[in-house]
Amino acid sequence: MNLLPFQPEWVFNNLILKKFTDRNFNNFPIELIYLINQHYLIISHGNTIISCGKSHTMILTKNKLFGFGSNILGQLGTGNNSYCVQQPQKININGVILVNCGAFHTIVYTNKGLFGFGNNNNGQLGIGNNMRYGGTPQKINIDDVLSINCGHSHSIILAKNGLYGFGRNKDGQLGLGNNINYNAPQKINIDNVISVSCGAHYTMVLTKNGLFGFGCNKDGQLGLGSNIDYNTPQKINIDNVISIHCGQTHSVIFTKNQLCCLGLHIINHNILQKININNIISVNCGGYYTMIHTKDEFLVFGYDYLIDNNMTNEPQKINIGDILLIGCGYNFNIVYTKTGFYGFGDNLCGQLGIGTNDSIIYSPQEIIFDFN
Repeated sequence: MNLLPFQPEWVFNNLILKKFTDRNFNNFPIELIYLINQHYLIISHGNTIISCGKSHTMILTKNKLFGFGSNILGQLGTGNNSYCVQQPQKININGVILVNCGAFHTIVYTNKGLFGFGNNNNGQLGIGNNMRYGGTPQKINIDDVLSINCGHSHSIILAKNGLYGFGRNKDGQLGLGNNINYNAPQKINIDNVISVSCGAHYTMVLTKNGLFGFGCNKDGQLGLGSNIDYNTPQKINIDNVISIHCGQTHSVIFTKNQLCCLGLHIINHNILQKININNIISVNCGGYYTMIHTKDEFLVFGYDYLIDNNMTNEPQKINIGDILLIGCGYNFNIVYTKTGFYGFGDNLCGQLGIGTNDSIIYSPQEIIFDFN
């Protein structure tokens, strides 16, 4: 099933990939820039997707879905609950196309539809009730899914016929004009959506008409110049946005011309702050930190679990090698390089998949997969 409005191969065969790798976007429409930026990595690296929750990891690679880490609420989809799974376990779900993790829940889109498993106390599985199902995937009534985006306890689904939200809504993170939790999909009144990113208790939506945010704003993470929560989409004063990335309480916005940050630990946190980093390839937000992959280096700033376990407000260089993809959890990281998968950071629940549950791993450790 083609998830894009056109075949990805058409993009690269007809738009000269060199312009992409050189980041010369000036003549490209914003929507096309986003699609290239988001889907180039997936297409060129074997349809690999990494998604991390608060203490669990899901990886789609070689057409197989793997999970590891905390499974106490069934968030790995193994059909049972266990405290921790320390090595990659193949999940018995076939035809997976997309996967995304909330704090303690997971949603996958397959060739047979949309499914959720894990914690459901706020209705974040969207199955019409708040029951737990012991890690058994439950069908969600949304078809033709384009993207899945999960916050701590809420889920936002972009489908061909619109944008849907369900789960926790106490901060207005579903954008429905109220603060009522919903355990079934609710259509959000926002059109022409290009992409979505969920923070812990807030949501940002990029549309053809600009960037919008709603939900928790206590740390200024919506970039509206205030610290007031909003339960309806609010326009953010920034143009030419390429991609949006949300952490626990901070937001990173990548535009044609600059990288901007908002939220906790940012000076003047409710106003866009420019970060001076060039030649950006990808941006990923963890709980309270940000990782940026550039053409020449790999940088981190915020609460750092690699360098000294302390705050760093200036980008710090990390030596990891030839990175292809990055996935950030609450306080741990999974990277896919030319030589394989590696994990580092918090590992108390085995969420690094390295065969142990040692507290914190400061240097990248290889993750071994069994594809048989």
